[in-house]
Order: sequence, then C-alpha cells, then structure tokens
Amino acid sequence: AGWQSAPDMPDPRCHFSTAVVDGKIYVMGGQHDHENHVGQSAAVHRYDPVSKKWEQLADLPTPKSHAESSTFVRNGRIIMAGGQIGRFGSTDEVVSYDPATNKWTQIGKLPVPLQSGFAMLDGNKIIVTIGNYGDGTPRGNTWIGELE
Repeated sequence: AGWQSAPDMPDPRCHFSTAVVDGKIYVMGGQHDHENHVGQSAAVHRYDPVSKKWEQLADLPTPKSHAESSTFVRNGRIIMAGGQIGRFGSTDEVVSYDPATNKWTQIGKLPVPLQSGFAMLDGNKIIVTIGNYGDGTPRGNTWIGELE
C-alpha cells in the first residue's frame, strides 16, 4: 500500500550490514564520516516492524563496515565475513551473532583480510568472492570453505 514512515535509525551511518531474523531487521557496524574513511562502528541495532521500535544490542567484536554483501543468516544466526577496519584496513575475521543470547563469537578466518567481498552459503559451504585487501584494488579471487 505504498511507502510509510518509520522511526529513524538511532545511529545513522553508511556501509552497514543488514539481516532479517524472525521478522526483525538487524543493522550492524557501518561507517561515520564517509569522506574521511574513518569512524568504523561496532554498533548493532534491531528494528521490530510490529512495535516500530529500535533496540541496541551487543556491539560487534571489531568495529567494521563494508561487509554488506558478506553478511547472511544461517540457522537463525547472523554470519559476517571480513569487512573494513580502521582507515582502509581489512579483516579476515568471520563472526556469528546469536539473537537468543545477544552474543558475538568468532567462528573462523578468511584466507586473506577482505573488505567489500561477497559471501553466500551452499549447504555447509561458504563461498567468498571478489572484494579488496584494503589497497583499493578490486580482486577476483574466490574461496570455498566449510562451516561447522
């Protein structure tokens, strides 16, 4: 029935990751002050479209952005692979968020630090491709790993 206004996000930022679990929208990480490429965020918020309320959750273990396309849901948990840290740096960290416990856990590492990559699931396999290592050069590498 068209667009409707909703409450503003409590901490506006760009390059954040999103996921939907049980009908609620999760917003994770992101970047403030985009033009200077500083201000990576560890903030995590959840929006409930039924109550129309935002809730702050446990922060990411590492402030990061540029993991939009490498964030996905598996078995009710949010998985985030890589991302931009600091000033143009990349991380190889693969973390999992459990909404039931409001906790982040590091579950693995990528073969290389990677930001702006793309990740998807195929059964228990995680496929990660493209992105850059923090040097601004686009990469075409693809890796396939196992998730437990």
